[in-house]
Amino acid sequence: MERDFSRIAWALFLAKLMLITKLFLLIMGLPTIRFFTRENFPEVKLVALRENTGFTGGNAAGLEVAVGDFVSLVNNDARPEKTWLENLIQLMLGDRTIGICASKIIFENPQILNSAGDGLTTAGVGFNRGLGQNTAQFDTPEPVFGACGAAVLYRRRMLDEIGFLGRGFLSL
Repeated sequence: MERDFSRIAWALFLAKLMLITKLFLLIMGLPTIRFFTRENFPEVKLVALRENTGFTGGNAAGLEVAVGDFVSLVNNDARPEKTWLENLIQLMLGDRTIGICASKIIFENPQILNSAGDGLTTAGVGFNRGLGQNTAQFDTPEPVFGACGAAVLYRRRMLDEIGFLGRGFLSL
C-alpha cells in the first residue's frame, strides 16, 4: 500500500508541474495513477496505449499531442527535487540556443552520481558523465553532449527541427 501512495504523490507532483509549465503528462500502465490524475486533474491529457511500445513509441505518442514550448521526459521511478523543472526551464529561457537540458541523475545513495549528462569519447562512444563520482562535483551547469531520457527537458522547436528518437532506438 505504501508504494501506491508514493505513486500517487508522484502523479500529483508531475500533474502540478504540467499545470505550471503547460507540459504534457504521459502515464502508461499504473491504473492507480491514471485514476488519481483523471479525478484530481481533469485538464491533464492522458494517452492510453494498448500495448507496450517501448521507450521510443510511448514518448513519441506523447510528443504527438504535447503542447507548449518545452517537452519533458521523466521516468516513473525518478524522484525529482521540487525545483528540478523550474531550474531547467530557467536555463533554457536564459539561452535560446540550448535545445536539451540534462539532469543530474543520482543513485539510491544520494552521494553517488549516475549521470551528469552524456559525454562522447573521441571514438564516438557515449558515456554517463560522472558515473560513480560524488554528486557534489557536478553542481554547476555546463555544456554536455546529450541527456539521459530518464529526466530531460527538450525545447520543442529543436525537436520539430531535428526530429525525435528514431523508431529503431532501443532503451536498455
